[in-house]
Amino acid sequence: MSQNLLFRSRRSNSLIIVIFDLLPGIIVIYQVLIMRSLSVDDEEAQAETSDFEEVSTPRIQEKIENTTRHQEKQLDSIHTGVVQLKKHAINTNDEVVAQNAMIDSISIQMDEAGANVQTQTENARKVARHQRQLCWYYIVIVVLIIALVIIAIAYLCLGEYVSTSTNDSDEFSGFCEFNPFKEGRLAVSTSQYFGIVGNGRQQVLEMLPSGQFASLRHFDTNDGIYDCAWSELHADHLVTACGNGTLQLWHLKTQDQYPILVYREHTKDVVSVQWNLVAKDTFLSASWDPSIKLWAPERTNSICTYTEHTHSVYECAWNAQNATLFASCGSDGVIKLWNTSVPASIQTITKAHRSEILTLDWNKYNSYQLVSGSADASISVWDIRKAQNPLKVLQGHSYGVRRVRCSPHDAHIIGSASYDMTASLWDLGSQVARIQSASRHSEFVFSVNFNLFREGWIATCSWDCQLICWNYLSGPP
Repeated sequence: MSQNLLFRSRRSNSLIIVIFDLLPGIIVIYQVLIMRSLSVDDEEAQAETSDFEEVSTPRIQEKIENTTRHQEKQLDSIHTGVVQLKKHAINTNDEVVAQNAMIDSISIQMDEAGANVQTQTENARKVARHQRQLCWYYIVIVVLIIALVIIAIAYLCLGEYVSTSTNDSDEFSGFCEFNPFKEGRLAVSTSQYFGIVGNGRQQVLEMLPSGQFASLRHFDTNDGIYDCAWSELHADHLVTACGNGTLQLWHLKTQDQYPILVYREHTKDVVSVQWNLVAKDTFLSASWDPSIKLWAPERTNSICTYTEHTHSVYECAWNAQNATLFASCGSDGVIKLWNTSVPASIQTITKAHRSEILTLDWNKYNSYQLVSGSADASISVWDIRKAQNPLKVLQGHSYGVRRVRCSPHDAHIIGSASYDMTASLWDLGSQVARIQSASRHSEFVFSVNFNLFREGWIATCSWDCQLICWNYLSGPP
């Protein structure tokens, strides 16, 4: 619109200038015509004068003069009008130029305003788009936080954490132990055909945020694996007890399927291995041969051998506070206490149970308290300073107690695994000692172990090829 207005103004201005440029010529032509008219009138007057000279010469002369003066006044008036018209035209032209300049300025301002409006619109769109993106980001973050909170609540509070098959149908889940460095890492030792014949497989599992176990590594052996122990020095080192009388040290980060060290001194099945919890630079092994051996992980020959048991040794256990004190039990029905500095036992508890003693463990908060489990289905709690009689006998299992473990979080809590296909929790400070019994397994339960990082978490293994992990603080699985 501004451009059309400018074009019309400039066209009108040009027409006015042309008209005023032609005015002087028109005036000159007009003056010539007047002069010619005057000359004709003069000739006629002279003729008349010649005819009437004698009668009216003075009067005619006066008339001519008056006419001439009148015409001169008219010419002056016309000239003055022309000058005024020129001035008006000049003023009009200046006004038109000023108006054109104003129109140009307004047009520029309008263009700039339009550009500014467009820029502001684009900026507003960008801001709105950015705000929408931020809104979606916040929504995603909130959803993720809610999901993590739900997972954390499930992880901390739900009863059963996971129940998963760890092996093929011809293998059984024998023994399990949580890693002392990695919160969700668990080692599971297995054997084919109930450990009587066949191969073994050492599995390392990792807890996923979803609540399932994933296989991190596995190592196959030519004989069954009856126990395992994590190194207290290296998070990726694991030692296994094998049916061929060897102990094998594995490194999880190696690319092959071979152990980094093999310890060959036992002459029969090795059924127990445990790393020193205090000194951390030695481990013990117990065998059916029957002997107990002390090892340093970097050496393939033992440091010392202890041979006082008369029948198969089923388990050995380090004291949780004394680096040189350990206990052992076996099919001879006795518990022996040892000091690594001497080859002979320092104490023997005879007739501790009515049958074979299959398992034992030390209280993690009381260096004098020892717990044992027997084939007679009982669990006994001992004070080694006065071991003539147990402090307490826990009854509840209907078949032999295959393994006992003391909680690393509570001095009163004991976990047990039994041939009656159950796992139980016991509270030494409660009037009702057996506080929980889990019966999810369908075969002998061979192993029970506490998570070192999360209080309440416990894992059990059974011949039914199942590994079950749950939070006993929230109830049985």
